[in-house]
Amino acid sequence: MRKKIIARPIVQLCFTIVTLSILWSCNSDSGSNSQRIEVIDIEEALKNAGEVKLSDYASEIRYYTLESDTSALLGRITDVSMDENHIFIPSSDFMKTLHVFARDGKFIRNVGSKGRAKGEFMAIRSIIPLEDRNAVMVEGGNKAVIYSLDDGKTWEDIPFDKFLAGQESTSRQFNGRMVTSYSQNIQNIGYDGKGNFYLLTMDKKNGEQWLVMTDSTLEKKWEMELRRPVKKELKMKLPNGALVQFPPEYYSGSLYLNDGECVFYHWLKDTAYIVKENCITPRLAVDYGRFRKIENAGNEDDISAHIEYESKSLIFLSMRIPELFDEYADKNGNGHLIYDKIKNRAILLKPYEDATDESHGNGCGAFYNDLDNGMPFWPLAIQGKSMFSFCDAGKFMELSRKYSSPKMKEIASLINEESNPVLIEVVLK
Repeated sequence: MRKKIIARPIVQLCFTIVTLSILWSCNSDSGSNSQRIEVIDIEEALKNAGEVKLSDYASEIRYYTLESDTSALLGRITDVSMDENHIFIPSSDFMKTLHVFARDGKFIRNVGSKGRAKGEFMAIRSIIPLEDRNAVMVEGGNKAVIYSLDDGKTWEDIPFDKFLAGQESTSRQFNGRMVTSYSQNIQNIGYDGKGNFYLLTMDKKNGEQWLVMTDSTLEKKWEMELRRPVKKELKMKLPNGALVQFPPEYYSGSLYLNDGECVFYHWLKDTAYIVKENCITPRLAVDYGRFRKIENAGNEDDISAHIEYESKSLIFLSMRIPELFDEYADKNGNGHLIYDKIKNRAILLKPYEDATDESHGNGCGAFYNDLDNGMPFWPLAIQGKSMFSFCDAGKFMELSRKYSSPKMKEIASLINEESNPVLIEVVLK
């Protein structure tokens, strides 16, 4: 019998903070009671909209060429992960392998390949560095595969059948073999660096979400039900003004790890929680103020904010911008904002034509680069005290002529249009 620890819906922000603090406070020995709840004020962010200098939060910017090895020629980079010594990028040809580079851009090797055999994956949904084991995990929907970074060979092959055993399932023939499908699927997976994995699952029939903590072999330690997601129709306005309506689907949530703590964020609500065994505690709340229309959540006239990354001092969010602030939105109506955890201040970033977000395209909100007078910057990934982004080689060469950055000009002299993308690292203060 599963233990149900349910995070109930939120009506008002103040009620949320007071009520949840009482209902889901951890025991005093956990140390979580004293943790301040961050409140990200969207109205304030819109009022503060404007230019944000990179030097306000960062001390240095660096550019690296990614070695253009014949077995690791990259196209558009839409996903990346990294640890202290490595950069992990899925191959551009339908994620057939995982490219491993050193942090200075030197190509090391490819690990894994697409397939159903031992040591293979059907897709690359998540890339989880396991620094304490000098390994990397590739989660591909049907299973997880751990590869040693010492030699690139398979360390361990972990089918999710063992984790999902006992759940409702159906079997069918596919390409001459029996394939089993389960009512639950794994949506997110995270690793705390201490030998523990966190798996966020959802039942495809009723939308129930459970968080499961396992050991390094995916043997279950504990689980809790987080909440039942909301099923909504989604209407989206295209750049040409046309309105597209999608069938109803479950809008659930996601998890990420911050300083080893598991954080769950519900996309259609306004609160993120720190989750521990038998304990779910408010971590931060998003206050939409007069813009909030929770009864129509997901429709084109709403705004919604999603946490992208978190560092020691900043929380990075993407959001749908209300028409009143169109000048701060990209062509799809999206924008970027940051929340300064030190100053307790939210800011909507000014968009720049030359700024690129691989999720939303060109013209996104970004930092003004006053560190070296180079191109604007928005991170694609964060690791430790560094933020990372990439720029297509041809575009980088073009921008190096537009901006006065000596560092950009130096890198541009070393590449050509056929080179791999340029890696950009920004070191936070």
